[in-house]
Amino acid sequence: MLALGALPLGAVALGAVALGALPLVASPAGAAAAVVAGGALQAAPAGTGTACSVAAPCSLVTALAAAGSAGDATIELASGTYTSAGGFQLVLSAPAAGGPAAVTLQGAAGGSVLDGGGAAPVLSLAGSGTVSVDGLTLAHGASTGNGGGIADAGGPALSVADSTFLSDQAAGSGGGLAVSGTAGLTVTGSTFAGDTAGGAGGGLSVSGTPATVTGSTFAGDTATSGGGVAGDGGTSLAADVLAGDPGGACAGGMVDAGYLVSDDTTCPAGPGSVSEPDATLFPGGSPTPAALGGPVEVVPLAVAGDPVLRAVPATAVLAGSTAPFCSTTDARGVPRDQPAPGGKEPASGCAPGAFQPAPPVVDQVTPSSAVPGTLITVHGYGLSLVTNVTVAGTTVPFHVLGDNGLQLTVPQSLPSGPVTLAVTSPDATLAGSGPATASLAVAGPLAISTQQLKATETGAVFVQGLFASGGAGGDRWSVSGTLPPGLHVSPGGIVSGIPATPGSFPLAVTVTDQSGAEVHETLVLHVGAGPQITTTSLPPAEVGQTYRFHLLASGGDGRYSWSVPSSTATFPGGLLLSSRGILAGIPGQAGTVPVRFLVTDAAGGRASVTLPLVIAPAPAPPPPPQAYVVASAAGRVTPFGTPLLPGRTARVPGRLAGIAVPPAGGGYWVVTTTGDVVAEGGLHRLGSVGRRYLHGRIVGIAADPAGTGYWLASSTGQVYGFGTARDLVPGSRRAAVAAQLGPVVAIVASPARDGFWLVGATGQVAAFGAAPALGSIGPQRRIHVAAAAADRSGRGYLLISQAGRMFGFGTDRQLGYATKALPGHFVGVATAPNGLGAWLVTSTGYVDPVGSAEALATPPHRLPGGAVAVASAR
Repeated sequence: MLALGALPLGAVALGAVALGALPLVASPAGAAAAVVAGGALQAAPAGTGTACSVAAPCSLVTALAAAGSAGDATIELASGTYTSAGGFQLVLSAPAAGGPAAVTLQGAAGGSVLDGGGAAPVLSLAGSGTVSVDGLTLAHGASTGNGGGIADAGGPALSVADSTFLSDQAAGSGGGLAVSGTAGLTVTGSTFAGDTAGGAGGGLSVSGTPATVTGSTFAGDTATSGGGVAGDGGTSLAADVLAGDPGGACAGGMVDAGYLVSDDTTCPAGPGSVSEPDATLFPGGSPTPAALGGPVEVVPLAVAGDPVLRAVPATAVLAGSTAPFCSTTDARGVPRDQPAPGGKEPASGCAPGAFQPAPPVVDQVTPSSAVPGTLITVHGYGLSLVTNVTVAGTTVPFHVLGDNGLQLTVPQSLPSGPVTLAVTSPDATLAGSGPATASLAVAGPLAISTQQLKATETGAVFVQGLFASGGAGGDRWSVSGTLPPGLHVSPGGIVSGIPATPGSFPLAVTVTDQSGAEVHETLVLHVGAGPQITTTSLPPAEVGQTYRFHLLASGGDGRYSWSVPSSTATFPGGLLLSSRGILAGIPGQAGTVPVRFLVTDAAGGRASVTLPLVIAPAPAPPPPPQAYVVASAAGRVTPFGTPLLPGRTARVPGRLAGIAVPPAGGGYWVVTTTGDVVAEGGLHRLGSVGRRYLHGRIVGIAADPAGTGYWLASSTGQVYGFGTARDLVPGSRRAAVAAQLGPVVAIVASPARDGFWLVGATGQVAAFGAAPALGSIGPQRRIHVAAAAADRSGRGYLLISQAGRMFGFGTDRQLGYATKALPGHFVGVATAPNGLGAWLVTSTGYVDPVGSAEALATPPHRLPGGAVAVASAR
């Protein structure tokens, strides 16, 4: 096997591509493409475009077809591998503008590989003109005739630069490249390696056309004759290297115009050429300078560990000299692929053949820690000339990858611990320096340290790391067998999750380090049964009633703790759950609430369940008792229904004008037309209107919402407040109120707000304080209002006419009509406690219930002196 990295400078470097190991990536064949205006055709291994642009590169087959038909184009190949089962074809036609056709195939810096797949020539040329191939690798081509890499029989003139022909074969001649009858061939700085031919020219075959091959290398090519090159009298070689080409390096009438490292006896020197003697091969090592009569130069070839050495001209610049500094060169005067110390560029004025010996440099070893038997890579520069490698003082075999790397296997006999790796080359000897060294950590055998897995329970969060010792590091873990549902193992060796199934689970654990070493171990994971909630339903609850229920569970270790998960969307207001599992409290809202409960035991096992809790509404309160009192003009107050209010039979000082029951009930106030107030049922008399302050006559009394004050209203719109009842009628408005309402017939307090309404005889209503203005009866209706009452919410009131017609405003509404057959006219109205009815009283004392108000006296009582007002007893 040839190691391409060890080829001399002038060969195109293939990076990490090894012989026989190129990846095969299909490249679709596209339709004909248009040449990009002002630019090159862009091809990519997986291109599918038709315009062959940078934004949409096409396949190489498409680009070749477009370039051939255009006759004058450049194809820029992106890095990667291009494969075609039948090979690639380029047929040139004359450009539309006339003149010779010219097509250039330009490879990318990252490497553009054309792979024939072992079935056809990699590239076949036809037509006339010029084809240039620059920076390409043509590999694995196969031809039943001539030219496994490129076949050009009577086609265009061909120019090849900085390209590589790798493992190509032909049944005829020219395993790598075969040209015949063309307008000419030029090969510069290219490499032919591992190519074979059944006829002549394992690397290159030239027939019937002038050819010049300069600065190129033929290594490991095979043919019946001319293992490297076979040509005719028109073929000229200059500054080429031929080495290790069975069948002879040259065949035919070629002229040697430069230096041939070996096998050049069949290539005669031309007139005036400078042909050096053949180099001497020293397998397995290098001689001392004295063995060659002076300093030596190592010319790196493709055969690792078998360098070719030759005598260096006496004009060489050696270490310690005061002559100008020159980088290392080969016999052709071309700098080798080895940077100068300190990264400096070569000095100018160096004579060809001169060189500065430089020791190899080692930057790093990967992996830096490895077990015996592991393949490691040494990175640096100047490594293509290495002749000896030692690890811990013991010489070991190695494989050169190129000037920047070599590989070796860590010896099996090394103990664990740090060791020194040293590389040596003749350049180091010439420079007077020792070998380049690096540190390598030899690791012990890879072993799994974890001996057992901790036991757990279903529902418990489980986390445990797997650990290994020894090995090359970079451990990757895997587990075969059946893991409990809910658990998984990460590549880093973390076993985690929540097991859902109890049982014993044998797990085959495998750890693999970065060197590929594997160790296996069987570990058993024991999963016990965690707690289970045995409560399957919750007893119903009721709003406002005490609730208590104990949740139950079984299994696990028996040490339970209950909670409600934070993700629970709803939980009944008024209830709490203790850690012992007791759900208790007083629910405040009816409905069906799904509640999620979580139980956890001391071992970490857990279980959850969602149960609906049905909360019934509180029973409807009994309807408030219905009762009312009727006041007569003579001062008699008669109660009806329950609860009974105290009646009054004593005479009051004057004619009664109204009666008021405070919101809390329990008593009442009555007022005379002259402003005297009498309190009954434990209420306090808070004051009366003196005659000297009275304007008009008193028409009604109303208790304020607090029940600790009352208002008296006169027919002229004057309002007098006592106790907590404030005078809410500004003095400036009194005249306007009197003008607006006319004679006032009633005052109505708002039960819910600090305010009242004054009602005029024609149905006009004025609001004061916080009482809202809700509307009036228009004066055009000619209604004579007798009385008014507020509903229980304070957001509405009811007006009644002397004829019994009712008018509702706000939330109150007209409840119907009074009985027309009752004697007398209507003088009073009171709303029932439920707000859905009212009692109307006539001047003769008859009470007429409307709506849901109940008739509490049958037949109604006729009162002495006639009735003047009615009030709800609450």
